[in-house]
Amino acid sequence: MKKVLITGVYGLVAGAIYKHLQTMPDKYELFGMGRRRVQSDRVSDEEAIDIPEDHFFLSDMSERDLLAEAFQGIDILVHMAAAPHADHGWEAVLNSNLSGGYNVLEACRLAVKRAV
Repeated sequence: MKKVLITGVYGLVAGAIYKHLQTMPDKYELFGMGRRRVQSDRVSDEEAIDIPEDHFFLSDMSERDLLAEAFQGIDILVHMAAAPHADHGWEAVLNSNLSGGYNVLEACRLAVKRAV
């Protein structure tokens, strides 16, 4: 069984990926990571997911060392965390999408077998 961690798990697309992989419990043990523990406002109640506390990591993408620690033992990381709205401003896009993306990939290099 592969351990899969999905960043940005409470977002629209990441949540859909989580729900799809959840249909294969014999293949995947699922973990989620998010900067908050609430669904995105773009996710309907019907699409909402429930992640067990021991399979959820609360983190943004700014702490590379914490990311590498959370990624220990994970076989596959699906990186979906991002600031999806351009109107959130340059700082949000820079911190989440660019610097955060770099931190995730660097943490993966140290801890994860495969990143998507």
